[in-house]
Amino acid sequence: RTSGGLEEFIKQVGSFQESCNRNPEKGHRVLITGRTLALQSIERNMPANLERVKILLMDGEVQQQWFCKWEALVGADKKIAFKQFLQDENCPERVLELAGEPLWLYLLAAMHRDGELNSETFAGSSETQAKILIYQKSLEWVLTKQRPEWLQRDITEQHTEDLRRILTEAGLCVIQSGGECAPMLMIEQRLKGDETAEFLEAARERIGENPLRNALAAFYIQPGRQTGSVEFAHKSFSEFLFAERLKESLESW
Repeated sequence: RTSGGLEEFIKQVGSFQESCNRNPEKGHRVLITGRTLALQSIERNMPANLERVKILLMDGEVQQQWFCKWEALVGADKKIAFKQFLQDENCPERVLELAGEPLWLYLLAAMHRDGELNSETFAGSSETQAKILIYQKSLEWVLTKQRPEWLQRDITEQHTEDLRRILTEAGLCVIQSGGECAPMLMIEQRLKGDETAEFLEAARERIGENPLRNALAAFYIQPGRQTGSVEFAHKSFSEFLFAERLKESLESW
């Protein structure tokens, strides 16, 4: 949960690789997956013998391999039902686009497995309504079902409702900053003066650094183009969160 701990771990992997390279009997690959945001503060100190790689979109053949592995986890019936859901005429184009991304394909499949998505979910919905539905359901699933609550809190140091508030304020800050990315400092300023800020400060004292990055890195957020900023992997997700925040503010007013 701290950049110091992550940096130490990465250096250990680099040292392990270095020692293995001196032994001709050892041949292997080490692959570490994670959020790019987690590396933001330690990128300059990465070992020279490690390379950064990127998860690419899946073509039809790779996606088919993925479905075979998914069947081994959930059974043939649920795999077939999910494929039928993606092929259904009610399935929005936006969902099909997301299904080409490995992390989103898993998210959609898990939501379908849990009964959160089915062929009737988007029946009669316009393109805009369908997009709102998928983001509403995705946000709820990621916050409440992707991980057990104890693990979510262990990783992020925050309660579920505080995470929801942090994400919403991040979406608002991205839009107010021009729609691309938002400075971390701006998000912190937006959170000041409420209970979420108190929890963040308490977490800062426990782990010795800013816990806001941990909270944001647990979701589909990445480093922004500007130093010290963040952006959403999908621009329309920040637009959705901004709209939710605006609605909430208008109702309160």
